[in-house]
Amino acid sequence: MNKAYLLTPAEWRVVRTHRGRNMTGQPALTTDDGKTYYWCYGTQPDKKALRKIARKCPVKAAMAYLRLYEYNPPDTWPKGYVRPVPRGKA
Repeated sequence: MNKAYLLTPAEWRVVRTHRGRNMTGQPALTTDDGKTYYWCYGTQPDKKALRKIARKCPVKAAMAYLRLYEYNPPDTWPKGYVRPVPRGKA
């Protein structure tokens, strides 16, 4: 007999983080205070940009990222090293 399986908060966070990765095309990173943001590997955003895009909820962080930066299609990020392109400059 199958039983309903409820996801733990940690499992839901993983699901939302992967959703945000698909939304932005960038890898997910975490700040010291536990906020998630999406940015390429090898570089870090400045403090001002980080305040604008880092959120506790990974999906909200992805939406904040997409308000400022363009989506990176999967075929352009071989290893997550594609720098974010500001909106309107692509």
